[in-house]
Amino acid sequence: MSYILKAPPATIWITGLSAAGKTTLATALFNELKNTYSNVEFWDGEFLREKAKNLNYSTRSRCELAFHNAQLCIKANKRGKCIVITGITHKAYTRRKIRGIFHHYLEIFLQSDVQTCASRDFKGNYEKALRGEYDNFIGVTEPYEEYEEYDFKIETNRMGITECTQTLLGFVLPRLEEMDQ
Repeated sequence: MSYILKAPPATIWITGLSAAGKTTLATALFNELKNTYSNVEFWDGEFLREKAKNLNYSTRSRCELAFHNAQLCIKANKRGKCIVITGITHKAYTRRKIRGIFHHYLEIFLQSDVQTCASRDFKGNYEKALRGEYDNFIGVTEPYEEYEEYDFKIETNRMGITECTQTLLGFVLPRLEEMDQ
């Protein structure tokens, strides 16, 4: 008989530029975690944005969305869920404030240069931003504010998907076990 465990109620926030690999790595992490834990959910930032009302791509709206998503994660944590969530979350002060409201929280920063992200961008958003079609495109018209307060950094422009996934799992799994003690 196999037993499926419950992960500690935690939030794993994966941040970085558009096309840095957030959804790809979060999906891989979620798929691995759900093999062991029965209470893990994956929330994609792009999907959450579609559900939000009255928000655009201004810096203010982006920050409001991040705080809204953090509140959703807290509610899910209180219900015993472990949430894997993605979001660009480009302002350092926003990430600091979000970190401060959680009990169990891991911030994973996916670092990649704009050129690599642009080469991966199948939607053509970087091309449009570089042509001036977007007012507020993170990494082109507004910077992603890096800082050293993340829990883990993966340089996705230097490693392939498999290596990034294994690196991410190697970091997250022991931290979840530590939180559970």
